[in-house]
Amino acid sequence: MRCYSLFVLFFMVKLLSAQTEMELAAFDRILVSGAVKVELVQGPKAFISSVSPLKNYAITVQNGELKINLANPNLKYLDPLVLHFVQINTISLNQSGQVSSVIGSSLNFDSLVIKAVDASKVAISITMKVLDLSAKDAAKITLNGQTQLAKVNIKDAAKLYAANFKINQLQISAHDVAYFNVNVAEGIDISATDVARGIFVGSPSNKKFNVNGLASIVDANTGEKMHDERDGLNDTTRFAVGKKKLLIIEEGNELELSPESDSLEKAKELYDTKKYKLRKAYSGIEFGFNQFVSPSLAAIPNDYAYLKCNMLKSWFISYNLLEGDVHLVRNKLALSSGLGIMFQNMRFNTNRLLIPNINVIAADSGKVSLSMNNLFNTQFNVPILLKYAPRTKNNKGKFTMALGVIGTFNIYTHLRVVSSAKGYTEDLQIKDNFNMNPFGAMGTLRMSYGWLHTFANYSLTPYFKTQNNNPDLRLFSIGIAILPRG
Repeated sequence: MRCYSLFVLFFMVKLLSAQTEMELAAFDRILVSGAVKVELVQGPKAFISSVSPLKNYAITVQNGELKINLANPNLKYLDPLVLHFVQINTISLNQSGQVSSVIGSSLNFDSLVIKAVDASKVAISITMKVLDLSAKDAAKITLNGQTQLAKVNIKDAAKLYAANFKINQLQISAHDVAYFNVNVAEGIDISATDVARGIFVGSPSNKKFNVNGLASIVDANTGEKMHDERDGLNDTTRFAVGKKKLLIIEEGNELELSPESDSLEKAKELYDTKKYKLRKAYSGIEFGFNQFVSPSLAAIPNDYAYLKCNMLKSWFISYNLLEGDVHLVRNKLALSSGLGIMFQNMRFNTNRLLIPNINVIAADSGKVSLSMNNLFNTQFNVPILLKYAPRTKNNKGKFTMALGVIGTFNIYTHLRVVSSAKGYTEDLQIKDNFNMNPFGAMGTLRMSYGWLHTFANYSLTPYFKTQNNNPDLRLFSIGIAILPRG
């Protein structure tokens, strides 16, 4: 019995070990995808291990490339994988993958290619001869150690932190809003455009700079800002946006336009060509109050006084589902449209009931006392708005204004009356269109500041059909809206 227990215990230990450690076929390239963290350990044997069960990961080796991903993309906060390898020449990362070396250890390579995209992260300590690095899409690279030659290409919002990584010869190309901090001993060749920023330490004897746009390269030892060294470009920085060109003319030996200055931020906003989503002016939830009026907001004729409403009880609520923009002036002025559905309730200040199933607007004598006399309808709304909503890369303007027309289509109407005149409560619904126009148009003015969104609507078309001497009545409404922040 004791031997049997020992056997079971040994089997369970082996099974648990099999779940957390796996031998790997030969590979020299790594591809890490998804929210996976990998720690590198260099040694004589290739295998992978983790505190978490390896069944949570998709791990394959094909044609010399090790691919690591999550078995289920919804898994989060898993323990790091520890990857033991013999030799690697390429590390690729995407979709927020992370690769690091074990703290206190250093990796050794003849050459290494690193490719990082999609907010992935690399943090390794290495000693090598040649490094080929490319990073974009907010990737973050942190290096320690040394190399003879480094070829670097970073763009978008990628960042390279290599102040503790000694480089003898550096060739680096930085674009967009990329940032780098490097340590160079002998030679440095930098090409920087857009609003890329860079800092270098060390004392390289050979220096070459190609600086365009609002890029900034600074020698950390002296604080000197590096300038374009090509012939004929020492005095002027050319910054092009589409068909427009900005020339920054230097006077003397200095150009005071640092990456942290307000002037640079304003210039970046002024010449930013990217199209951003403007603040919403329509999509969201609206609620407010209605009242019937004659054209030009005049009072209702006395003959139709039974159509006057208690405005505080005549409410509406709209669910505006869609809103899309066509920019007329990029990031400032747009033509917007969308789709919404409105539920509208009109509380009449009278006991007189609208008469259904006739082609004129008429009401009874109102001899029965009513506790509720409501006209309810449901309609689809389609707006066409001219929207002013300034937007820059980092900020959305607090003030937004939109002016336009909302087309309406009525899909349902009923009259609800409640009475207790007979000693008991009667609650009736009378379904009829009551001569309402099925199609209509409302003029709308919408203004927002911060979180406060207000609007006013006015019917441009008669609410009721005007044939048979029916009155020309319009609907006036005011309200507030709850709009998404985006």
